[in-house]
This record gives sequence, C-alpha cells and structure tokens, in this order.
Amino acid sequence: MIITLGQARKVVAEYTGKKGKCATSEDVRLFVTEIVQRLLHKGANGNLRKWCFCLCNGCFTAPLDMEIPLRVKIDGYPNQVWSKWYEFYDLHAADACDKNFKSGISEEVNTYPTVYDLPIGGARVAPIPLQEENEDAYIIIQGTDVNGREVFTTEGRQHIHGEKLRISRSNPVFSKTVFTKISAVEKSKTCNHVRLYWQTHEGDRILNRGMLSEYRPTDLNPSYRRFKVAGARCDCCVKVEVIGRIRVLDFYHENDVLPVTSIGALRSMAMMIQSERTNSMNEANFHNAKVGQILEDENEYQKTGQDPLDFVFFKSPGANENLQ
Repeated sequence: MIITLGQARKVVAEYTGKKGKCATSEDVRLFVTEIVQRLLHKGANGNLRKWCFCLCNGCFTAPLDMEIPLRVKIDGYPNQVWSKWYEFYDLHAADACDKNFKSGISEEVNTYPTVYDLPIGGARVAPIPLQEENEDAYIIIQGTDVNGREVFTTEGRQHIHGEKLRISRSNPVFSKTVFTKISAVEKSKTCNHVRLYWQTHEGDRILNRGMLSEYRPTDLNPSYRRFKVAGARCDCCVKVEVIGRIRVLDFYHENDVLPVTSIGALRSMAMMIQSERTNSMNEANFHNAKVGQILEDENEYQKTGQDPLDFVFFKSPGANENLQ
C-alpha cells in the first residue's frame, strides 16, 4: 500500500521518545526518517526504482534519490555494474584486449555539488529561483578562482568560506569571483526550486551561459554522485537504464510517498527503537525479530516466480583456464 509521511506520523507518534509525542512535531518527522532508513537497510519492499539517463560525454550524475545501482542496460543491452574501485582493479586492463568484457558503469569516488561542470576557463555564477523568493534567501558557493586559490570573502563583518549570493528572480546577483571549480554549495531553505547558472564575459559583453544544477526547496547542502560509462560512444547520445535502491531523502513533505509499503513494519520498527532507547533489550530483540518476519513475509508475497538468477561467466570458476 501507499504510505505518506503524514500517515506514517500518525502510526509512530505514540512510540516517539519514551512516552510518545504530537504527530505534527519535528521529532516525529525525524523519527519517521530513521525508521524508513532502518527498514530499507533490512530490505523492505518498495525500495527499488528505475531511472533512465541520456548522455553524450561518457558519464551521468545520479539523482539524490538513487542510492545503489543494481542492474544496468546500455543502449538496450544488459551490462555490468562496477563499484568505485573499478579503475583500480587489475581486471580493468581487460577491457583493452577482450571484446567480450563488459565495462558497464562504475561510480566516481568523489561527490559533486552540481549536476554539470563549469566551462574550461571558469565563469561567474548566479542563483535564479523559479518564482520570487524571500529577502533572506541565499546561497554560498565554495570553490577555487582563476588563480587556483580557495575563495574567501567578507559579508558585513562575517568572514565566509566561499561567496554568498542573494537568491532573486527579478534581480539576479552574479558572483564577483570567476570560479574555475565549485567544491561545495550551501543553500538556505527556499519556497521554490532554484537553478544555478554560469555566465562568461569579455568586458561587458556576455559570451556564453548555461545551467549547472537545479536544487529543490529543501536541498541545503546538495551532493551528487557520478558514474562513468566506459563503453559509451562519444559521437552520439547513449541511453542508460538503471534499476537501483532508493536513498532516504533529507526531507519529505506531508503528502510525499515513503519507500515503505508495510504499516506493520513501520509500527514494529518504531517499537523496537523505543525499546532500545529505554534499555529494554529483550523487548527490542523481540520487535527486531518481528520486523524481520514481517518484511520476509511481504517480500515472499511479492515474488512473481520469475526472479532472475545472475550468472557472470568471467567471474565464475568456469572461467578459470587450465594452468598446464
């Protein structure tokens, strides 16, 4: 069934803290987030989603709600999902000499505060919301300037790591700094989505401009992961389809659907956490076993009988060559 944050609040409110709290309180919202995270780590049903990307530069930026890619198709053909250690494997050399080797996708080690990168040579940046924002809405851009130095500025009497920009639609404010790299972004909570743009100048003349990222109203410190698609062609667009596990977002609205489909599992997990916090370990162990049984029963009920059994030949014992 579909469970929203508002429904989950009502279910677990009485188990928040030692004696329960009001369903509309911030403590209950945080409690729901913790419960959902624990349930997803235990394999709750509803934790899978499919994403589709079109890329032409050999990589894509994962959305915030994608946690772990499990399966991938590149231009319609199933391929391999590698970890962030892929480029350091000895096996990595095989893609240069074996036509049957599947390079698939591999995760970059670093995270990125924007979906796209700045142009070569750097640019000034400006945040522009979809609708007019409050006067106190702001964004802080951290990074390096054209001399390769970390950017530090002064706002009033306050020293800031980065440059602080006011978020305005009617009067966009561009940075005084020409950024060559953005290392982090801090944004206040806003009423609307905010887009971050870059713009290059030659004197007073505008040369080029483009978009770096779009942030949700609740994104405060956005951080994205990127994945390389080593075998992707660079002369045309490549379609990449990914099935993966959902990531728990930092903030859900009252009518947002949670990636959990069992009210019983929600309630039992809430009781388990409450027992842990009151040092009632026997009760906590009982509720933990109950949660596991509920999730196992639900997952068994959802099986179709056609679940695949993966077999990767080049990683199997059958791929071992005769040493004689």
